[in-house]
Amino acid sequence: SLRYARLLVLWLNTADTETLNSIVHPPILEEIEGRIQGSTDPVILDAALLMETGLHQRYCNLLVFVDAPPARRLRRAREE
Repeated sequence: SLRYARLLVLWLNTADTETLNSIVHPPILEEIEGRIQGSTDPVILDAALLMETGLHQRYCNLLVFVDAPPARRLRRAREE
C-alpha cells in the first residue's frame, strides 16, 4: 500500500532507524500479541523481525525458516 511505501522510503532515507522502529513497532507488537492471546486456534506468525522482537521466545513452539535466492524473491515481490 501507499502507506507502507512511504514508510519504506522514510526508512531508506533515515540514518536513525532505531527512532522509526521505536515509533512503529510498539503498536504492531501490541496488535500481534493481542491476536495471539485471543486465539484458541494455532497461529502462523510471519514476521521479519521475529527473533529481534523476542516473539519467538514468548509464542513459538515451532520455528520454520524459508529461504529463496535473491532473484526469486525479487520476481515474487514484483508479482504482488
